[in-house]
Amino acid sequence: MLSACLILYFRRTRSAQRAGQEIAQEIIDAFFEDVDHSIHELGVGDVSVPKRMKKLASMFYGRLESYAAALERQDRDELAAALKRNFHPQTTDESVSMHGLADYLLAAEAQLALEGEDVVETGRIDLLQTAA
Repeated sequence: MLSACLILYFRRTRSAQRAGQEIAQEIIDAFFEDVDHSIHELGVGDVSVPKRMKKLASMFYGRLESYAAALERQDRDELAAALKRNFHPQTTDESVSMHGLADYLLAAEAQLALEGEDVVETGRIDLLQTAA
C-alpha cells in the first residue's frame, strides 16, 4: 500500500516544479534507506542485503510501471488486476477483488491533480480525504 501511495505522489510530482521533484527523490531515497535498515534489523547478513535491495527495487519499479499504465488510461479493471497480482499473488480465487482499492487510487490521483504546488511541495497532501 505504501508503494501505491508513493507511486501516486511520484506521478503528481513528475509535472511539478523542481522542488516537488526534489522532494520526490528525497522520499524515494528515505524509503529505500528504511527498507535497507529493516532488512538489517531482520538479521540479514551484509553480503545478502544488496541482492535483496536490488530485488525489492525491481519489484517497486515494476509496480510503478504497471500501476502507472493503468492509471494513465484510467482503466479500473487493469489497475485492479495489477493490484491483485501484487497483493494476492498466489490466489486464483475470483472472489478476491481489488476494484475498491483501484477506485480509491483513481480517485486519489484525481484529487492530487487538483492540489496546488504549495501543497505538493510541503507534503501536506492527505490521501485519506480523497475517498468518497
